[in-house]
Amino acid sequence: MNAPYFVAEVSSNHNQNIKRCLSFIDTAADIGCSAIKFQLFRIEELFAPEILQKSPEHRKRKQWELPVSFLPEISACCCEKNIKFACTPFYLKAVDELFPYVDFYKIASYELL
Repeated sequence: MNAPYFVAEVSSNHNQNIKRCLSFIDTAADIGCSAIKFQLFRIEELFAPEILQKSPEHRKRKQWELPVSFLPEISACCCEKNIKFACTPFYLKAVDELFPYVDFYKIASYELL
């Protein structure tokens, strides 16, 4: 019988703060999670220009983006803590940007179809 595989979901809750990202990893490892998952998206890739032009709420989500520059440090911390690093890519180029760093990709449920 296989042990349960628990994945901690960070999503966009890092506030573009690398220390917060690393703290999530530390906590997830400390409580016994098997993996931790982030999201890599660009607002310009998620929403039509018309939506971004009309909606300040959608434009504010720019602050939720995970900087690609964080990926090496997140990956290294996950390796150090012996926890798998997963990420959901929300634009095609994100797959390549994540490739050197993640242990696995998670496809967003609504994108399965």
